[in-house]
Amino acid sequence: MEYKNLNPQIREKELRECLKYAKEGKTRYPREAFTHFWTAVIEGAIISIKGFSWTALKYASELKSSMKKAMKLQPDYYYYGPYRMWGKIILYMPRSALMLLGESIDHAVELLEYAARKEPRYLMNQVYYADALRRKGQKQKAIRIYARVLTTPPDVLPEEVEENRVMIERAKEKLSSLQKNP
Repeated sequence: MEYKNLNPQIREKELRECLKYAKEGKTRYPREAFTHFWTAVIEGAIISIKGFSWTALKYASELKSSMKKAMKLQPDYYYYGPYRMWGKIILYMPRSALMLLGESIDHAVELLEYAARKEPRYLMNQVYYADALRRKGQKQKAIRIYARVLTTPPDVLPEEVEENRVMIERAKEKLSSLQKNP
């Protein structure tokens, strides 16, 4: 059984338990990017389960703070993960939340473009950047990026072959969808 197929209440309970440990890690190791990054990723996962509500805004504010701290401590952590993940999260926030957090879709595109430019071999960076362009209405540019991902060998980054394979499949699906519904 895949984690994403678990009952949302069970997932939320497990994620809250993980969040406790992640926050403890931030307290113990405040100068390590990974503690801030993974705390924010878990907060983002909780928001995605609960949906965006006013209560979720508290998590989003903490999440933003954690990602900014990770960017400052080690910008290239996990293939520019702080830029990739904060950009991806911004991309799917409701407009009202974006305004309250002082964020925008344009900023998400900038963050994702930066990650894709700095580490193009990690294909998640490319796919998320193309997703942002698609969301912004720049479909032709998104199509070019998805197509480029399809021509990239998954072992371009030997330690991430499996993740790159998943991203190649995702790019194939998204490209197909864009070509069917231009």
